[in-house]
Amino acid sequence: MLEHEHFRPPRTRHDGFGGPLLGEPDHIAPRGAYRCLKYARWAHRLDGTEEEFEHLRDRIGNLTLLDAPANYKAGTDPYLEKRDKYYENHPDYAMTAKLANDYDSEWSLDNIRDQSREIADIAADIWWF
Repeated sequence: MLEHEHFRPPRTRHDGFGGPLLGEPDHIAPRGAYRCLKYARWAHRLDGTEEEFEHLRDRIGNLTLLDAPANYKAGTDPYLEKRDKYYENHPDYAMTAKLANDYDSEWSLDNIRDQSREIADIAADIWWF
């Protein structure tokens, strides 16, 4: 909904909920970054403790949209590899492309906090809370 209401230019928006772009949420830093061996390349890049990450990992600032094939291909890659391959100038998801443009270095807990605040401000502009 954020993608439709805020990030896409008006001429590319569609009527109704859902529509042609049915992306799926991608955890930028994977939920198991500190606990799963397959994400071993992530933990030392996040600049914080496991407890801090556990508190932040499911916040909106650690999520973006990708289509299913791109999300699958991004897999366990660290942020810079994901960004370069799948986020930067992603043609279908303006929110994801903006994220890649705004965060061009390693993904961090501070990035999750900053992105969460930005998305919350956008949501407050779109919907009345």
